[in-house]
Amino acid sequence: MAELDHIFLINVEDDETRIALLHGKKLDNLYIEQTHRSQKVGNIYCGKVVKVQPSFQAAFIDYGEERHGFLSLSDINFQVYKPGREGRGRPSISQVLKPGQKILVQVIKDEIGHKGASLTTNISLAGRFLVFMPDSDRGGVSKKIEDEDQRARLRHLLKGLGSENSSAIIRTVGVDRSLTELKRDYTILRRTWNEIKDEYEEQAAPGILYQEEDAMLRMIRDYYNESVKEIVIDEPIAFQHALEFFKTHMPAEQKKLQLYLGEKSLFSSYEIEGQIEVLHHHQVPLPSGGSLVIMPTEALVAIDVNSGRSNQERNVEATALRTNLEAAEEVSRQLRLRNLGGLIVVDFIDMENTKNRLAVE
Repeated sequence: MAELDHIFLINVEDDETRIALLHGKKLDNLYIEQTHRSQKVGNIYCGKVVKVQPSFQAAFIDYGEERHGFLSLSDINFQVYKPGREGRGRPSISQVLKPGQKILVQVIKDEIGHKGASLTTNISLAGRFLVFMPDSDRGGVSKKIEDEDQRARLRHLLKGLGSENSSAIIRTVGVDRSLTELKRDYTILRRTWNEIKDEYEEQAAPGILYQEEDAMLRMIRDYYNESVKEIVIDEPIAFQHALEFFKTHMPAEQKKLQLYLGEKSLFSSYEIEGQIEVLHHHQVPLPSGGSLVIMPTEALVAIDVNSGRSNQERNVEATALRTNLEAAEEVSRQLRLRNLGGLIVVDFIDMENTKNRLAVE
């Protein structure tokens, strides 16, 4: 049985929602979504083809937002949108789509600057344990599940789920779930898809057909597992939404939900405001007195490990090892909390002992 050592804290304000995942008393993950800038990724729209561009094999789609979306040929499901000609080889975009054509699309990348959102016709609906993919035969088991015995068992369970013209991927949180639980998730997702299809048939383009869960429910759906001992929410309406989600997807777990009514703010009560404040600084302290200096640039993220006052200790090698081990753990946490990726360069403290260097690696 998983150790119950994680806590979800959900702080809902008028202008933003902050979601923190604690491991013990330590901030392990943080997500902040501005109310006026909520993401569109996952939303499904009834769109209309505005322009087809054979020169770069893509089309621009009016899906109801300010800027037209971008749909590449590689993101078109040919089982649904069949090329208007027979033959071998990859078709041209102009053989698949025509201006004015109605089209069902999903956002896979939000608008950035003056660039419109990236779209796909390969629709997917994320549930608690499954990702449902209509008009697809690409089902399977998440690549993050590496145990071959588990993968074989889950592939066998999948055979009891699928139906004609659809498939599913079992997510990592679905590893230990029974066929009954997976079927319930699959049934909910398939019902949602049928409702989307029916509305698409009736609705004129452009317009929204399905809105992805809000930040709170996405985080619960994607990160909740048996190690979470409680989910604390400081806003009554959000608490009710979470309760409804648990009643639908995980009825036995709803007792872990708590409505926070304390006088102090939720994050202050759990003493994590200071940990959040550190995320705005370049320097991050380490337990033994050393520190990280994190410097993001356009090309890479440079991280320097400093031993600080630990340099005064007699055993310099032991100090370097301890500081480097602390740094290795903290680097991954800081990258996750600061949402940093790409090329990461970490300059650890030099060590002479080969065994010590391998321990850090």
